[in-house]
Amino acid sequence: MNFYKLLSNNGTRSFIKSINKKPIDPLKFTTCTFIKRSYFTKSSNHFNSNNHNYGTINQQQQQQQQQQQQQQQQQLEFPQNNKKEETKEITSESLEAKPLIVELDSRNFNDITMKSKVPVILNVYVNHGSISPTLTEALKAYAQEYPGCILLANLNVENNLELAKALKVESIPTIYTLNKGQVLQQFVGLPDHESLDKLIKELVKLSGGLIGNKTIDQLQTIAELFLKSNQTDKAIEIYENLLSNDTTQLLKTLLGFIQCYTNLNQPDQVEKYLSIIKEKFPNELDHKKIQSSKRILQLKKQVSETVDNLYKTHNLTLEQIEDKLNNDPSNLDLKYDLSLLYYQIGEYEKSINQLLEILKINKKYSPNNNNNNNNSNNTNQPNTESAKNLVVKIFESLDSQDPLVIKSRKQLNNIWFS
Repeated sequence: MNFYKLLSNNGTRSFIKSINKKPIDPLKFTTCTFIKRSYFTKSSNHFNSNNHNYGTINQQQQQQQQQQQQQQQQQLEFPQNNKKEETKEITSESLEAKPLIVELDSRNFNDITMKSKVPVILNVYVNHGSISPTLTEALKAYAQEYPGCILLANLNVENNLELAKALKVESIPTIYTLNKGQVLQQFVGLPDHESLDKLIKELVKLSGGLIGNKTIDQLQTIAELFLKSNQTDKAIEIYENLLSNDTTQLLKTLLGFIQCYTNLNQPDQVEKYLSIIKEKFPNELDHKKIQSSKRILQLKKQVSETVDNLYKTHNLTLEQIEDKLNNDPSNLDLKYDLSLLYYQIGEYEKSINQLLEILKINKKYSPNNNNNNNNSNNTNQPNTESAKNLVVKIFESLDSQDPLVIKSRKQLNNIWFS
């Protein structure tokens, strides 16, 4: 069967072409034909070549690395998300770094080699002999040592002859290194330990490596969870850690800071990180998170005078206002006031919910309307909007693709047209 018919994806074709253009590096790897079988021991756990360890890496080095990781590791508590659907999908266990090792075939070849988020080692191997299994075991040990930082993609030639032919593999073992769909290097034969170790560490560096015992992607995910659960201080702590130790996802970290300080209504801090983006990523100034931050801060500025007057009027803390509303749940003015307070501190979902509850009772509610049919003293604060106009403005200030906005817009439509 023709390989290109078997794999009709253009990405795979371009990968094959780019691989075939890559020169073989003979300096770091010894060609298989010059290696004798007696050069290796038969131990299944440790593969030695002139005192070079190809097993699970030297145990003393492992212990030292584990001690260093334990010293550097920050004790991160995972955010408690109130949404049952999300807590089922994301748990502390699912966020632990795990080794990335896969077997390739014609069905997953393109997705693995071209779409991986982390650097890839494409290992073309066979199960018999001593040389190829030796390298495969060494690569597996590295994948376990740096979980989530590199992806080991093993291609068994005996089971995938047409793939091997398309790659023009002439000697076994052969490995290719890739990052973001681009072929970096091609090697034939078995490396010495120092060369292999250097190669792996270069790939780990491209991925950002591990901070503590977590990958950069995992830390970014945890920070986003803290943001969603309104634990902004903890999210900032993680972003500060990332800013100090990682450069591979600098833009994402800076955008995280902007979200945090937008929630906290600290425009000076937002401007601080925005200036870094202007300097380092000038083409990203139209990023949707930056635009959303500007809209949110603008709306917060509009309601800030009202919010300040609310605290003076009620002379109560936020928690006391919540308790007051619990005792008088039909008080629409109090609901409206509470929605403004929630928005100001970044509790956008709570803010929207208060406004939707108002609209269920009175679609035409406005805090300056004396006919709101409740017994509360009207605050008559400046810069106020009708409940409908305010909730629409909140929608517009947030990302239109935010699940909260999509869900809340549907709820508003159901209420308005009921």
